[in-house]
Amino acid sequence: MNKTICIIPARSGSKRIKNKNILKFFGIPFLARTIKTAQNSQIFEKIIVSSNSKKILKLGTKHGASNYGLREKKFSGDKVTTDELLNREIYRCNLSRFKFACCIYPATPLLDSSTLNKAFKKFCNSKLDSLIGITKYDYPVLRALKIKNNKIKFVWPLYENKRSQEIQDLYHDCGYFYFFNIEKFIKKKKLITNNTGFFEIPRFKAIDIDDKIDLKIAKKLFKK
Repeated sequence: MNKTICIIPARSGSKRIKNKNILKFFGIPFLARTIKTAQNSQIFEKIIVSSNSKKILKLGTKHGASNYGLREKKFSGDKVTTDELLNREIYRCNLSRFKFACCIYPATPLLDSSTLNKAFKKFCNSKLDSLIGITKYDYPVLRALKIKNNKIKFVWPLYENKRSQEIQDLYHDCGYFYFFNIEKFIKKKKLITNNTGFFEIPRFKAIDIDDKIDLKIAKKLFKK
């Protein structure tokens, strides 16, 4: 089996949900759940938590993950991109010896090890640079509205008279995981290239928890 590493970026300082990455979800912190999911997949030789918080690193260690010390301040702000962070972590932690990596966000309680395994299998059977989890938009985005001068207007007037079933399905990154070839990532320095594939996540399992409404929805779906 190819050597594969898991990187879980879990900085402190979330603004919309305080301490989101270690918030308890049905009694278990988000980060702990994600580590367990990664462990259960049996894909990874090593699971690393990257954080600017000693408390988060300690929690990761408690649940079986490794770390390489605190993340530098300049790579800990909310404007640092995932590409920038992963480039830094691969260099800082000397991860170029691994062939593949997977970046998994910590606040993903609906992600399960079976999904990770299916996505990894698809990635391994391809020659892709990377593979990301995606899901469909709930409503045709091309019929989006905007407010201008206190009035409603279509963003794309071309689709004003189109029925939703006539409009092409569109997708978005569901904020779960990215599998990628480390050597190719080092060369291109970005996750999404012209050779990036996808693994579709059903909408009822794809909740990116950014605010308290997302959290309530995730709790209802998790119970089911």
